Amino acid sequence: NMSKALYARLLCHELLPLDVERAIAMDLGDILVFEDILGLWEEGDHLQPDELLAAASHRSQEESLRQTKPSELNGGVVLYEVSRMRQGNYTEDTLRAAIIGLEKGYQHFCVWDQDILNAMREDLWGLKGVRLLPCRWSIFPMANWQFFWNTPSFWLRELVERRRYP
Repeated sequence: NMSKALYARLLCHELLPLDVERAIAMDLGDILVFEDILGLWEEGDHLQPDELLAAASHRSQEESLRQTKPSELNGGVVLYEVSRMRQGNYTEDTLRAAIIGLEKGYQHFCVWDQDILNAMREDLWGLKGVRLLPCRWSIFPMANWQFFWNTPSFWLRELVERRRYP
């Protein structure tokens, strides 16, 4: 089951006030920010006219085993260009991508924000519409990192050095 918060990401252009032109969505449980988030915000200034959002790319070993569905984008850190989403058919594309994913029978297709973003980019937009964020905004330190996330003794030295809290 997908939470209301994940659906809100896909519909942020319809939910946010009209004066909001850009938004950042981040997972809460597994994201560490080591730089001023203004840098992530400014990534939106580099979007091409046809790009509606910027998202991290991930091709971990775990995902490579699941290549039965589009899976290049990670939904954990996404910059939404809300004003552009309002101008296009983003809501319809979201629904169409969910339907396409289900109709194609993608294995492990959960109709979550990440799966829908990937299906939109690959199946509807011809690998366009999304800027890939520089890796500094989403680093996957190793394959099968989930076990290690809660075990700091296994973290990469760079993560430990940049950590700002005990």
